[in-house]
Amino acid sequence: MKLPAVSRFAAVLLLSMPVIAQATNSVFSHGYGQTSEGAGGVGVVLAEDSGALAANPAVALAVAPRWDLGTDIYKVSIRSTLRGNAAGDDARYLSDGQEVFIIPQGGFVARYSDRIGYGATLFAAGLGTDYPDNPYQRFGGSPRGGVKLGQSILSSALAYALTPRHTIGVGINLAYQSISVVGIEFLGALSVAPQQVSNQGREGAFGYGAQLGYRGQLADTLTLGLSWRSRTNFSRFDDYRGLLPDGDLDMPTTYNAGLMWTPVPVLALAFEAQRAEYSDQKATGHRAERLAQGEALGSPNGPGFGWRDQTVLKFGAVWTASPQWTLRAGYSRATQLLPPSETFLGMMAPLVMRDHVTAGLTWRSANSGWDYTAMLGAALSGAVDGRNSIPPALGGGEADGTAQQRFIGLAIGRRF
Repeated sequence: MKLPAVSRFAAVLLLSMPVIAQATNSVFSHGYGQTSEGAGGVGVVLAEDSGALAANPAVALAVAPRWDLGTDIYKVSIRSTLRGNAAGDDARYLSDGQEVFIIPQGGFVARYSDRIGYGATLFAAGLGTDYPDNPYQRFGGSPRGGVKLGQSILSSALAYALTPRHTIGVGINLAYQSISVVGIEFLGALSVAPQQVSNQGREGAFGYGAQLGYRGQLADTLTLGLSWRSRTNFSRFDDYRGLLPDGDLDMPTTYNAGLMWTPVPVLALAFEAQRAEYSDQKATGHRAERLAQGEALGSPNGPGFGWRDQTVLKFGAVWTASPQWTLRAGYSRATQLLPPSETFLGMMAPLVMRDHVTAGLTWRSANSGWDYTAMLGAALSGAVDGRNSIPPALGGGEADGTAQQRFIGLAIGRRF
């Protein structure tokens, strides 16, 4: 496949993918590409398809030249509860206006020489809720409520082999982000821009970032992978400048490290750790307590989602059962992103899932170069009970959030 054709294809997808990806680790998927997702999300060191470029640009020389197309299908269950609130009776609310989400993905890897590899991959991230019966209605919100945040990210990679065992990589990320918020217009009374808090339709913004990576063979059976992704800087949201601090919604700096052990040639075992620094960003890190300190919604130092930094530990196993069949399994566990004090606004996006179990397989054609991959998994039920979460001015009490997911993925690839 020639690079210009791939670039045109990726550009079209980038603008056509402002879909809402129901994220599994904060706003991001638990892995990149179907082979990674089937193995618990590992990819910074154990890389099998072009999706791994999003985790570590240095793997562009570890993956054989190929292209991939795939999709994830998510079934999401989200429930929020209000209890002990003077504005109404205790009640549960289901985000079931939309529960199924289809997320496409694609990418390619190619070689310029034995020491230089390059490629690009396209993936989505985000979050979303859709409450036909809005939990914020009792406070003055509209009957229907929810938030939809979608991101499409085109991640490029260029890898260079310093030696046959050690490779470095760099990459540029180009991103498009869209947001739509409905049902929290009552918060306009607390904002520097009351009309730009909610019910403004969908607004988009472009962004950019960078990546660095390393992959090195420490011993015949042990390989190390390291990567860093910079903050993704997005342009300002004007229509929601009354909700987001200074209208900004950047995505955090992330760090990845992984080890792969191959005790026998047909078996690979990988352990990876990922760290996302949400607390450093205004929109994701600022907490609701800033309102009590005199900082209004939408002000440069105003409150945001109040998320903690998140660490994710991933374990994956890949067994090459035969030249045609590869089997995968994995597990990941994340620290809790949403503090109990932030669950009131957290009902808009209760990112409370922590544990994932996955499995997958690939059938590879011996002669044609085609392969076919399937993956299935679950984000096990997670919950956060509020603690001093609803402001006294709104009747006090607590907001609780519960969420779980089931997902499957399918992909085709072609080696060239």
